[in-house]
This record gives sequence, structure tokens and C-alpha cells, in this order.
Amino acid sequence: ESGDKEGLVVPESVLAKQWAKGLSIVSPADRSSFCFTGHYGKVIHKASGSLLLDDESAGRLALEPLDRTNMLDYFGKIRFFSPKEVLNMLGFPRAYKMPDMPLKNQYKAVGNSVSVPVCTALLSHLMDRV
Repeated sequence: ESGDKEGLVVPESVLAKQWAKGLSIVSPADRSSFCFTGHYGKVIHKASGSLLLDDESAGRLALEPLDRTNMLDYFGKIRFFSPKEVLNMLGFPRAYKMPDMPLKNQYKAVGNSVSVPVCTALLSHLMDRV
């Protein structure tokens, strides 16, 4: 896991792009996000996975949308989720540790993962039918 959250900040050059207004941005209070693919952190566009507005004072963006007039106002406050955070959202145990590998490889592995609670429920349902 990358413990360095500063290394996860979305670059200013990305926020300066006109299309940055269409990125999926969520707050810690939100309860949904875009899916995380194996290209998360590598390819940035509006469907490449949600970004986090790392601001505890932000409310639920689903209820109070972000003012997207000037995305550069949020430089330093919008970042990628860490691979560990994505795994936690997918239901992996908090104690689970990623192998020591480059960040891009961690995102690739995490993006190709599955939701543990969903798989558990599906397998349970299927086993009940056997």
C-alpha cells in the first residue's frame, strides 16, 4: 500500500483540462462510486474510476454537487483512492496487505479484483441450490 497520500493527488495539469469537469469525484461521506478498473491511476477520463475529494468538511456530493466552474480550485484536494482503499471498498479484510510491487501494478491487480461480499452471497446462493 502506498502510505504517501500526496503521491495520489490528481495533477494540476489534469484539473486544468476542460474535460476535468466531467470526472467522477466523491467525498468521504458518499456511498457510491464508479467502478475501479485495472487502468485506474493510469488512464484518466470520466469513466476511469472515481476520485476522492479529500476534504472532511465536504458533504455528500450526491446531495450537494461540487462547483465545477474552476476545477483548479480543488488542486491538492482531489486524489486517487489508494489500492488499499479500493480493496477495503471491495470488502477485503482491513488486515489484507498488497504484495510489494509498483503502484501501477497494485492498481492493475485491484482493478481486476472482485467484491468479496458479492461473491460470498452468490456462492452461498448457488451452494444452497445444489
